[in-house]
Amino acid sequence: MDPVGEPTFHCDLYGARYYSAYETLRSDGEGAPPAPYRWGERVWEELFAMMATEIVARLHPASTLDAGCAVGFLVKSLRDRGVDAEGIDVSDFAIAQVPAEVRGLCRVGSITEPLGRDYDLITCIEVLEHLEPAAAAAAVANLCRHAGAVLFSSTPDHYDEVTHVNVRPPWYWAGLFARSGFYRDGDFDASFVSPHAVLFRPAGAFSDVAADYERWYWEAKRELAAVRAHRDHLHSQMVSLIRERDDAVAEREALLGTKTFRLTAGLRQAWARAHGSGAAPVAPPPVVSPPTYREWIERFEHLDDAGRAELERRLAACSYRPTFSIVMPVYDPEDSHLREAIDSVLAQVYPDWELCVADDASTSPTVRPILEEYRRRDGRIRVSYRRRNGGIVRASNTALKLAAGDYVVLLDDNDLLAPQALACFALELDRHPDAVLVYSDEDKIDLAGARFQPYFKPPWNPPLLLGQNLISHVAAYRRQDVERVGGFRAGTEGSQDHDLALRVVERVDRTRVRHIPLVLYHWRAHPGSTAGSAGAKRYAVPASARAVSDHLARTRTPGAVEPALAGAGTRVRRPMPSPAPAVLVSVLATDRLVAEQSARALAALTPYPNVRFLAAGPEAPFARPGPGRPAPAEPRALAALAADTVLCSVVAGLEVISEGWLEELVAQLADPAVGMVGSRLESREGRLVGGPLALGGGGEIAAPLEGVGRADGGYFGRAWLVHEVAALGLGSVAVRSSLLDSLGWAATGTNPFMDLVDLSLRVRGAGLAVLWTPYSRLGVADASASGLPHVGAGPGLPRLPPAQVDGYRALLEEESAYSPNLDLRPGHAFQPAWPPRRPEEWGFLGGPGLP
Repeated sequence: MDPVGEPTFHCDLYGARYYSAYETLRSDGEGAPPAPYRWGERVWEELFAMMATEIVARLHPASTLDAGCAVGFLVKSLRDRGVDAEGIDVSDFAIAQVPAEVRGLCRVGSITEPLGRDYDLITCIEVLEHLEPAAAAAAVANLCRHAGAVLFSSTPDHYDEVTHVNVRPPWYWAGLFARSGFYRDGDFDASFVSPHAVLFRPAGAFSDVAADYERWYWEAKRELAAVRAHRDHLHSQMVSLIRERDDAVAEREALLGTKTFRLTAGLRQAWARAHGSGAAPVAPPPVVSPPTYREWIERFEHLDDAGRAELERRLAACSYRPTFSIVMPVYDPEDSHLREAIDSVLAQVYPDWELCVADDASTSPTVRPILEEYRRRDGRIRVSYRRRNGGIVRASNTALKLAAGDYVVLLDDNDLLAPQALACFALELDRHPDAVLVYSDEDKIDLAGARFQPYFKPPWNPPLLLGQNLISHVAAYRRQDVERVGGFRAGTEGSQDHDLALRVVERVDRTRVRHIPLVLYHWRAHPGSTAGSAGAKRYAVPASARAVSDHLARTRTPGAVEPALAGAGTRVRRPMPSPAPAVLVSVLATDRLVAEQSARALAALTPYPNVRFLAAGPEAPFARPGPGRPAPAEPRALAALAADTVLCSVVAGLEVISEGWLEELVAQLADPAVGMVGSRLESREGRLVGGPLALGGGGEIAAPLEGVGRADGGYFGRAWLVHEVAALGLGSVAVRSSLLDSLGWAATGTNPFMDLVDLSLRVRGAGLAVLWTPYSRLGVADASASGLPHVGAGPGLPRLPPAQVDGYRALLEEESAYSPNLDLRPGHAFQPAWPPRRPEEWGFLGGPGLP
């Protein structure tokens, strides 16, 4: 395998130890021992023989090159079938294992350098994920220069291998090949290589490429429509069965709790004795299970008559009553969905609204009569009919031209507003009349009308908006700001809402963006919507990345946008400052020898140009040089401690996963709005250890992302997105020395974990962000090596001391990065909280349906 363009470094990395880890189950029986990746193991020889047979039978190449040939399995199998096959690999060890009869045909080299000749076919199987992005792009271009076709495979979700530094989705690789004029052959099934394998060929006329892609799209669309229709039918049946089950359980539990059931206990015992059973029938204990989202809605999101009356009373007391312009582009919705969307507007408790509809030349003959019916029914409904279909951006701008209200609210033509939505916006704006943008939580609703998958969002979190459309549904934008930025922007279809949010908020103070912790929008999940399937609108992913790139350009913020890992969204890769600031890393452990050993190990694998590692022993975080604090490892000379020195605190026992772990921390700290940043820690099994902390209003401390797997994005992608957090605990944390000095902060030296939580709160209190980045990755070889406590060490939640709770009450009640609707308890993270910890101003919701 050819992992990178610098063989001298990676020859050592891809040696005997690396190849000994390549194992698979034998094919001669379940439970057989693993097979090492070497000659003489039948499972590997048979696999590549099958692959070579398929290649020869279906592609008929006269000459091939196996790029990343490893020990030569495929090269020999192709030679045995009469193909002029050669191989190239960066590993001296691997090439030395190639059988003698083909060893002269396999050479050590890099696929980023000229290959010396052209080939009918180049195979590149599970190789490019080992290369950094720039090297991968260079390799693709080089392969295309020398190949008539490229048979390519790269696993899109294999994060467990430590050398996989560039795991990407298929469309990323397709984009690289397209730059060289190579496109997928959609008629060629390459699944004999792997489920995600692709054959790329050079294109002729671009019109032919477009025609082929259109044909494949429509064939797939027809098949998917049938599959989705069947899926929706099954889902509706499942929802009905779940409701029947829940109703039956509720009836049974209600019966067991009645007075009649208790009073008839003696009669049941007598019946049992009379029938010779020897014992009265005993009711089984009730089944105790976590509350369902449906139960949570009934208890905490239900607007009953008393709640409506209270809401109306509060609205009557408001001194500011804005008018909301609800902008709704319409194009061929289901009749029932369109009616339900408009009915949800008519059902609003708050009356000061106008519905601005733009029909984008719908082909359905029923759309116009429905819109006209509602327009005649209510004078607040205004409709514009476009003569030509222009897409959602043009249609939204047409609807926007009808708007005359103070704030603009976006509504899709098949989604629903909660009846209290506009009333809640009005209450929030009465308290914060200078707000430019107010957003809420949201959930989804299926074709049977059942609500599911709530997104309980955090308070305003600017870095998270770069990773995903945090605002989404539903939001109220001040109309003059929407008009100031020019409304919706052409070319952003698929991410037009995300792009609008970025353009509106990038010029305003963060205090003028408000969050309401209530589910005020129900996003319809149906075939063709991104709520029903993330793949329904694949153009939305690159469109969102473009929106973020344009935002960085407008704000002159350095950074490159790329896909986040695990399909979580987008990542902004921040550049390193130049020159690189000095960094002092203090390694913490209760045993000084352990600290020194860990410092040396980290230093050996951290190629930062200006760093010193300090064994802090039992000292507190961010210790500085002095008597008794020797620096055991200095891979580079450290400049004298200056005001811009970065101090990094690391617990002993961590291993380097991403070589640039320290650069990532420093790059994030280069943003003057960031005061403190922490790394992602992973266990040997790839699960997140500790992680960013959430704080409850009573001082509770939780680590909600702890235990999330490496291939899992976590709650709405949070595990692989850079975002602001409430606090950071022990692990790997960096801060500028100048900030510590200005805060006058000093560790207590008694509990370094609580010291870091206290520092986090002080940093936030100073108006700076506490950030967590999953792209500074360190491994936890032994969680107990440092001897220091962390949040997951006990069964319960640790708490801040009462004095700190009182001192930081405002920050704790804000619950930055974690919603008050989410549970803090271990094992219940990101589940609906029972009850929610919402502020009193939202206490009018809730119904009598459940105790």
